Amino acid sequence: MKRNKWIITTILLIIVMLTACGTKKQESVKTKTQEETKENTEEKKTTEEYVAGTSQDDATLIPEGKKITGKLKSYEEGWYSFKTGNDAGTSYSISFLVSTMQGKLWCNLYDESGTKIEYKPSFDDGKAETITLDNLEKNKTYCFSLESATNATIGYTFIVRNSNEDVTVVNQNISESKGKLQDEDIIPGSNQYDATLIPLGTKVYRELEKNNHNAWFAFTTGDEVGDIYNITIINRSNDVRSVFCSLVDEYGEVLDSENSSDDGKASTIAADQLDINTTYYVGVTTDEASTTEYSLFVKDSNSENTAYRTVENVPEARGTSNTDEIYAGSNQDDPAWIPFETEVSGTVKKGSGKAWFAFNTDENSDTTYKITLTNHTQDSYAVYAILRDEFGESIGKNIVCSGGKTATTDFTKLKPNTPYFIQLLTDVNSTNDDKLEYSFMVKTSNDKNVLSMNAKKTFEVPFEINETQIQFVANKATFIDEATAKEVLKPVAEAILANPDNAVLISGTTATYGTQESCVELSNRRAEAVKNLLVKTYKVPDSQLQTVGLGYEADPFERGADVNSNGDFVESEGKKNRRVVILDVDDPIAQEILR
Repeated sequence: MKRNKWIITTILLIIVMLTACGTKKQESVKTKTQEETKENTEEKKTTEEYVAGTSQDDATLIPEGKKITGKLKSYEEGWYSFKTGNDAGTSYSISFLVSTMQGKLWCNLYDESGTKIEYKPSFDDGKAETITLDNLEKNKTYCFSLESATNATIGYTFIVRNSNEDVTVVNQNISESKGKLQDEDIIPGSNQYDATLIPLGTKVYRELEKNNHNAWFAFTTGDEVGDIYNITIINRSNDVRSVFCSLVDEYGEVLDSENSSDDGKASTIAADQLDINTTYYVGVTTDEASTTEYSLFVKDSNSENTAYRTVENVPEARGTSNTDEIYAGSNQDDPAWIPFETEVSGTVKKGSGKAWFAFNTDENSDTTYKITLTNHTQDSYAVYAILRDEFGESIGKNIVCSGGKTATTDFTKLKPNTPYFIQLLTDVNSTNDDKLEYSFMVKTSNDKNVLSMNAKKTFEVPFEINETQIQFVANKATFIDEATAKEVLKPVAEAILANPDNAVLISGTTATYGTQESCVELSNRRAEAVKNLLVKTYKVPDSQLQTVGLGYEADPFERGADVNSNGDFVESEGKKNRRVVILDVDDPIAQEILR
């Protein structure tokens, strides 16, 4: 009996021990799971959850390389902290900015004892300011306060980085420009870290609203060392003295700046020492109190491109205005496009630089262009004609013509198939009259080109209609908005109907997506859709129109880089390649396509 009791007791003891071990194991597993959950939660923690502390004692610990946002009430402080790593000699930086339209922000850095190490202000221009520190101790906690210095609630954004990290701060949800926009598809950011990314070579047209004089854009450089990036801005407002443009790196350092005045000339920052595959920021501002119109584009001038250039407006494509009279433009964005061998006359106000004309060179690089200027106002000082490229740089000698005289200048080595601009201006005190009368003419040494001009081609330059103007249903030849398509194609139809003897080619192209065979078929159907709309809506003769689908491999025109170096498709660039291009059948480019 005692032995049985001993056996039972032993069995019970073993059961208790096993149960305890199991419980301990379960608790261990549970603890580990809780720790993993905690770690995962930290990884998923968003910037909004990093709520600032109210003092150094409860400063919020933030990770390096993460963009943090927050708000401060009037003269309020927000406290954060970060830990240095194990490596001695590591450089740390705190980049911060005011993300609202008003306010001033101070950043004050302290060590563990509360001693202030560094401080710096940031203003409401949307540009980042950076505190850089090279002598912080390793494995230490440092605190910094962001202090509002304005009588209003302000927003802020900041990021802490060390020199061992590769972090580029750019908003990942930014809208991207698709070309010359007539709607609200592209809204510039109000600060550097909310900048709107624009593709290289794409011109955007925007305006600075009254009392909102900060606009921010961003662009990404390519992978070619030594490329020159031209950031070009044009002040399109006649009554605004200056529009300022600044090129800024991710730390807020201003690399260069330009001022576009009210003479309508393009102003360009030529940046030749930018890092490859890096995001840079462009800030646009003005000190005027009125709404300001401007255009902006960023171009990689070193990119070798043998593709043909297209334009996105009918007047430039036609090479002249639709009427017998040619009226000077007020800025380099809106010049009067003039034909060769045609005398242009008009008046220009004294001291004014707002008479703008333009012409497209032919396909020959050895053509000489002769500009003849006459000042018809007797006893006056000079009228000047300045030839400029698209970046606003003057080309060759200026043409200077005093009262009652004629002057001529030859221009050689102009780039083929390229627009050039003529700016007319006068001396401020050139005459007692308010205006000077002038006339000028552009001639060319290429007799073949003159004959071509006299033949009155419908389109001197291929005219592009892309997704900016009209859109198709995905993978179909159906217009998303047929009414808009009709409106866009109306001036095209008018140009074609004005030249009934000229046949026109409508070429469809696609993004680099899918097989070439399927893209040829799709682009051909879309070209046919454009043709059918012109025929049915505007009664353009069917016999005057030809269509062709090029897909992407046979596209001879300038294309967006819609496949990056990793082989990934870039939608923002792909949008530029889904288009139809309209040009004369007799154009050498059209003949090349048809062959």
